Amino acid sequence: MQEREQVDIFNRSVLKPPKNEILRIIKKQGGATVDDISKSLSLAPTSIRQHLAALERDQLIKSITIRHGAGRPKILYSLTELANNLFPKRYDFLLSMILNEIERIDGPEKVDLIFDNIAERIYALCKYELEDKTLDEKVDTMTSLVRAWGSMAEWEKIDDYSYVIREYNCDFYNSILKYNLLSKFALKILHKILESAELDCKIETNKSSGVDFCSFYIKCSK
Repeated sequence: MQEREQVDIFNRSVLKPPKNEILRIIKKQGGATVDDISKSLSLAPTSIRQHLAALERDQLIKSITIRHGAGRPKILYSLTELANNLFPKRYDFLLSMILNEIERIDGPEKVDLIFDNIAERIYALCKYELEDKTLDEKVDTMTSLVRAWGSMAEWEKIDDYSYVIREYNCDFYNSILKYNLLSKFALKILHKILESAELDCKIETNKSSGVDFCSFYIKCSK
């Protein structure tokens, strides 16, 4: 259940003061000690250690012991991959610029065609992984592929014929929303994999954290 726990951590939006400042300091310095963080935030080392313990428990930081001569060893904290995924990236901005240029030069139909072709190629790459699998196995495999492509995702079985796949950190989230490509791209792949299933995509918000995420609802024929 480790992946489920990590997703729950992400949903709770742990990046709140002072934890967000602590992670930013560690990110900026490439690693930091309790003393480094304490001086930067003007907080007592005892308080910093408590926050670091919580962040390490939630698998957002990791620690190594550094020894310098005969002195007392220091503990250096660095970010895990899970924590790095919480920091914003600007791939969506670059993609938006590229899509704008394609649309300006060749029209919106060219953008649709490009993503249709990409969807076909992705399906061709993964279809052999899905042959002779049960419905549960297909949904699980598709979710695993989404994670392999760099997104945090999980799936849940709602009932015998219904599922939901949740994607929490799509780098191209803003661009895809702007061009309405969630339905034209991701749903196209899911349609080919799950054939006659009814599919719907919704942008939902975690009530406790305010974090948006994509939910793909799947309803299969009985």
